[in-house]
Amino acid sequence: MVIAEHRAAERLSRDLESLAATAADLSATGPTGAALVGRSRQWLEVVQRLRLVAPAPTSVLLLGETGTGKEQAARAIHQWSPRAKRPFLAVNCSVLSRELATAELFGHERGAFTGADRRRAGRFELADGGTLFLDEVAELPAGAQAMLLRVLQEGAFERMGGSATLHVDVRVIAATHRNLREETAAGRFRDDLFFRLSAFPIRLPPLRERPGDILLLAQHLLGRLRERLDMPGLALGEDAVPLLEGYGWPGNVRELGNVLERAAILAGGGRISARHVELGRSGEQAAARREAIPAVLPEGYRLPEDLRPLQRAQALVILQALHDAAGRLAGHGGAAERLGLPPSTLASTIKRLGLRTRNGERRGGGGSVGS
Repeated sequence: MVIAEHRAAERLSRDLESLAATAADLSATGPTGAALVGRSRQWLEVVQRLRLVAPAPTSVLLLGETGTGKEQAARAIHQWSPRAKRPFLAVNCSVLSRELATAELFGHERGAFTGADRRRAGRFELADGGTLFLDEVAELPAGAQAMLLRVLQEGAFERMGGSATLHVDVRVIAATHRNLREETAAGRFRDDLFFRLSAFPIRLPPLRERPGDILLLAQHLLGRLRERLDMPGLALGEDAVPLLEGYGWPGNVRELGNVLERAAILAGGGRISARHVELGRSGEQAAARREAIPAVLPEGYRLPEDLRPLQRAQALVILQALHDAAGRLAGHGGAAERLGLPPSTLASTIKRLGLRTRNGERRGGGGSVGS
């Protein structure tokens, strides 16, 4: 039985890896390595909007938390656009100093400021005919915001310290994790620039809103790690899956990648188990409580017979937490708190897995799950 389940888990792992590769091929791949992996409804809607806007010259504003994949989305728009063979340049506006932001974006003439010993083209000049991605655009200082607005309106600017007007054809894709409406209301961001940039806004959902994509993304990222770290035997063990799927991922896809890379090193390039998965503070507390998958079903509960191996491991963890919480799902000391999950997420997972008590009662809709 154990050998059969192990083989089934390996087959499922290979299937997920294949599906991840297929999803990447169907979305956005290219020399840059950009890939939009996911099959959840929320993510497929994002990909559809990216594809729809790609052929147009329209400015795009990508909204979402840090680590949700805004630069990869911008690269996908570029790759699917008529500008695909032209330059794609990315600028992180949050690292541009107030003094040099204008020079970085629009270039400068020799002698424009101390240390400017030669003429230098800015990012807009270098991206002519292509796409310029302005990440964290809310951090741009006021002077650079005014010049950016002019470029968007007229396609024209002057280098810092110069008088010649330059004309460029650049598509601008901006991104921010801030609420730009609040920034404009507070006077930190120009409202006219906000309306120019947000001609076509796209919100990238956080990973916690894409639970069905977590395992798919993990397999895709592991495939990259195998090559980059030269770890051909790297694989995801079934006892690690509940940890990945149950964590809230405040750092989103970027955090998932970091967690997997750390786990790959801790696992020595072999099979990643639960003990190799180091999460955030709340995740570490949950991981400590779930270091090993329970081998025995807690008294008073039963498992559906048609669960796959990975689902069975997840169900055992959930039922053990419910057992330890005396059947309470929500509230202080409840199963959701023990697992580091929102109660609504845990309830939907219980319903999806079809978990029942010994008496055959289906659980997952209320605030407690008793035996």
